[in-house]
Amino acid sequence: MRCSLMTGLVVGLFAVESFGFELHRDSTGAEVKWAHDVEFIASTSLDSQLHAPGAIDAIKRAAAKWSSVAGSLRVKVTPGETHGVAFDGRSEIVSIDEDWPYRSHVLAVTVVTVNTKTHEVVEADIAINADENHFAVLDETSVRGGTKDDVQNAITHEFGHAVGLEHSMAMAVAVMYPEAFSGEVNKRTLSVDDVDGAVAIYGPPSVEIPKEEPVPTQGCSSSGGQPMPWILVTLMAVMMARRTRTTKTSMKRVSSHAAVAGLLFAGSALAQVPAVGNANTAAANVGVALTPKQPLKCVGRVTALKAVPPERGIFFTEVTLTIHECVTGEAGETLTVRVPGGTWGDLQQYVEEQPVPPVGVRVGVEVIPADARHPQRSTVMMLSSETAVLRFLIAR
Repeated sequence: MRCSLMTGLVVGLFAVESFGFELHRDSTGAEVKWAHDVEFIASTSLDSQLHAPGAIDAIKRAAAKWSSVAGSLRVKVTPGETHGVAFDGRSEIVSIDEDWPYRSHVLAVTVVTVNTKTHEVVEADIAINADENHFAVLDETSVRGGTKDDVQNAITHEFGHAVGLEHSMAMAVAVMYPEAFSGEVNKRTLSVDDVDGAVAIYGPPSVEIPKEEPVPTQGCSSSGGQPMPWILVTLMAVMMARRTRTTKTSMKRVSSHAAVAGLLFAGSALAQVPAVGNANTAAANVGVALTPKQPLKCVGRVTALKAVPPERGIFFTEVTLTIHECVTGEAGETLTVRVPGGTWGDLQQYVEEQPVPPVGVRVGVEVIPADARHPQRSTVMMLSSETAVLRFLIAR
């Protein structure tokens, strides 16, 4: 009787609170998924490029984690020759060690291409930010601290994006939570929230999930039912955590000494990306003349979007803004920038968690002049409130 009562309470807790995972949807509003198993080609020189012996093996282990829980999907990693981030019929994992073209202070990005008629993922490329981060294959006992980021810890998160999951704010321990600390390895292991998301897309696994996965089992204890109250306490803590969501933008590296201030902006950010290959990219045309010491930082509103033909397998959208005010630099009444992602024909490409801003939304735009290491780059950020505007204007 006691077991039945406790079970009822558990069911009741789940009934009043939805799961925290978020599924990606294409421009039609439909959830996206792979229709078949996916093979990622990892650069054969990845270990040396990352200065992390064992990196490819670590990436294989990350893929195996998702394969073990996503019922109809298997994720495979094969070393081979890579061509860079581009829609070319191959899903690849590459390292970019200079001229990182996406937002700063992220460990990696996943660029996904989907068919908006079938709602199928047709390709996903993962780019590792070796320009701004130092990677290693850390010991399984590693804890927060130091200057190295664990390869498996980071790529397990990116594979989550590749299979169709967005960031989840429900549980800080979840792999899909958008923060990572240097030195940590705990996000090599999928949380119950991550598993729930994979199962929602691909169904349950055909075999029992390995015991190392933190998936709670349900049932009644034969030892007088003593563990059940602790299960309830844990569940209530999880439910409370799921009620306290805030808005984050991208998985970022958090220093063990202090939080990196590179993602202070509310809403989603878009780092301008020309065509991205292993040899990296040229500067993008942002439609404004800048001197080397004159960055541009303005607030405006999106007035028009224009799809442009893909360049070397990278999709772009031209975003026209009406400028309201600038805190640095000078701009005219309107400004046009190109941002990565967009739709061409039946295909849509997006940089995960960096959506193209729709017409009518208020945005912040920042243009950084070229320097010795980077070409000129621009960032567009959706600003959802007055507080977000203020944070954008005062952030350095």
